[in-house]
Amino acid sequence: MHESKLSTISKQRRVEFCLKLEELTERWFSGRDRLAPDLTIPISLAGEAVGILPVVAVVGAFYQRATHAARARRPGPAATIDPTMLHRNVEPASAYVDDRLSHEEPKSRMQKLRSGGLLPERRTPLLTWLAIILLCYTVSLQEQVFALFTSVRCTPAIVRAGTNATCSISTFQLAAETDLSITQLGEAGNIVLRSTAPHAYEVSFSTAKAGGAGVRVKHALSTSWSMVEVLPGPAIGRVELECVPKRVRVGEEVRCAVVPRDRFGNAADVEKPTGAPASYFSVARTGGAGEVVVQDASVSFVAAKVGRAGVAVTLGGVRVQDDVEVVADVV
Repeated sequence: MHESKLSTISKQRRVEFCLKLEELTERWFSGRDRLAPDLTIPISLAGEAVGILPVVAVVGAFYQRATHAARARRPGPAATIDPTMLHRNVEPASAYVDDRLSHEEPKSRMQKLRSGGLLPERRTPLLTWLAIILLCYTVSLQEQVFALFTSVRCTPAIVRAGTNATCSISTFQLAAETDLSITQLGEAGNIVLRSTAPHAYEVSFSTAKAGGAGVRVKHALSTSWSMVEVLPGPAIGRVELECVPKRVRVGEEVRCAVVPRDRFGNAADVEKPTGAPASYFSVARTGGAGEVVVQDASVSFVAAKVGRAGVAVTLGGVRVQDDVEVVADVV
């Protein structure tokens, strides 16, 4: 009776031992990195089992190997290898995967660059780039359209040399004005910025030379300009006189060019100031010159005597003279 009861207990403990061993094996091959701390095999069960000592030895070695492998896979300092251990951890062939084959071979150069870490994996969608390009193009095109409304007007239309002209420049209210430039045209002097109200500018420039003068406004690809006519100022104390030819016979005509000039050097008309004497501008003959004939821009005379003959011009108290050589008429 006692032996039968002991035999029944031994069978129950053998079953319990086998169940524990099966659970341990299943957890190990299922890929769990850590063994449950409560998963222990009561060796006393195996000790009471008849003929189970060899199995106990095998299970002890297997448990030691599993514990060592689990610790080796834990993150942390590198595990030391016991030089006395001559065994290797053997994994099933189906569980081994070569790291070089863990991903597919890149099929293009861009994939190779991304797989090598040279390019980011995240790529901007093509539609996003197209939207950005379209936006930039739209902004640029919009500015070109706004530039067409830029205008400039210079006043007065006619000025005398030495006076200033004023130009008003206006742009569209929504224009960015990022590419707006103002330059001189013709005989315009230095440009001075007089006011800078939003989208409305006023500039002025001086004049000196007779002719056309103005400003050019370039806004983006659009260009506009405005010009004024510059007339010479009054002739003041400066006159040029030249008589030709320089050698004539008695009785030949001599013509002398008279060019009054303003203070900027422009050929100007003589404008007698109010209250000036009659001699303010006068022409007189000198030497062997005959009667003087005054024309618009010149005077003429006939050489009457051998020697020197010419004219003298007085303008605002300044007197200039020029003459020619007169030789006898040889028969």
